[in-house]
Amino acid sequence: MRSVKTLCLFSVFALLFSLAAEPVPPHECTSWMIFPDMTGENTVILHKSRDSQSRNVKVRLGNDGAKRNWIGMGGDKGYCMAVNSSGLAGVMNGGEKCTDNSTNKNGKGTTLILEAIISTCDTSAQAVDKLIDFLKKEDYQHGDKGSIFFFADPKEGYLVECTAHFWQVQKCNTGYVARANIWHLPGLEKYALTDYYTHAVESAREYAVRKAFNEAFSARGKVDVMDILALSRKVDTDNLFIRRSLCCTWTNSASTFVVDRDYPEVLTTAYLLVGCPRHTVLLPLPICIKELPEEMATVKLSSASYKRMNKDGVRVDVPAEWLKFEEKSIAAYKKDLAAAKELMKKGKKSEAVKLLNDSFSKIWKEAKELPGLLK
Repeated sequence: MRSVKTLCLFSVFALLFSLAAEPVPPHECTSWMIFPDMTGENTVILHKSRDSQSRNVKVRLGNDGAKRNWIGMGGDKGYCMAVNSSGLAGVMNGGEKCTDNSTNKNGKGTTLILEAIISTCDTSAQAVDKLIDFLKKEDYQHGDKGSIFFFADPKEGYLVECTAHFWQVQKCNTGYVARANIWHLPGLEKYALTDYYTHAVESAREYAVRKAFNEAFSARGKVDVMDILALSRKVDTDNLFIRRSLCCTWTNSASTFVVDRDYPEVLTTAYLLVGCPRHTVLLPLPICIKELPEEMATVKLSSASYKRMNKDGVRVDVPAEWLKFEEKSIAAYKKDLAAAKELMKKGKKSEAVKLLNDSFSKIWKEAKELPGLLK
């Protein structure tokens, strides 16, 4: 009898503990890279779910006038996530609280570093070299925490875990690799100051990614954009002690960059959740996009999502009409992608570019009419 009572008390304690308010971080994220043996479509995928107190989230287009153009999401300066027409995609997570931090208060923050990389580099190897150059010059600062950078291109990807003066690089080209905000590469742990509970929370988010991808791959032999969308909106875990998962009250946006390995300069697509993932819809922006909607270029779209989240909470169901729209629009866009690839094979680049721009315009026109999306 005592064992039953003890178990009941433990269960109540666990439930109360899980319902306690999570400490609000200044910056967290969950990110991953997925390679062609798991995407099944000759693509490389780089994703970031951004957790931050910032509500200044907008999309910005950029170009260097000739060689490359890019799509990025973040604030007014720098990018938290971006992809360019060379097929190079980059994101970064906060690393662990650590003992090795920058003393250069004028050093560049990670968003400015990513913007510098995405606007000047064409491969993930070049991106790593440029990042390390920032570190060697001590032109880097990230408060009392280190960083985790992901870079992916049509051929390969790299994961970089770093403090201000120490870094480790891992080349990746198969399966997938995921990180929350804890380090895994050799040598970083000697600088880490992360407490037990925080480490457990980060591990829980990484486990959620592993479980979702392994189940999808086991069932269908691949992981696709819709699998990632569902994961991006996951709010709970299977653990009573750790309630929050990838989507929480401070998840302010998410991006899924799908890099086409054959024609990255036209077919690469940024699938964006501009705002809280459960309070906005997924929109596919081709890398060759000519014009960005004003609602995305400003905070209008993202701000509407935060307004709804503050009113209804993060665990509210995504409206059925929104889900139906996403299923229909993403399927239509993928059909247009396939048609654009056939045009590229025939050397008809301008026609392919127009097709994808028209495809996005049609999707956005329908999205704007969804009840509550922009209000």
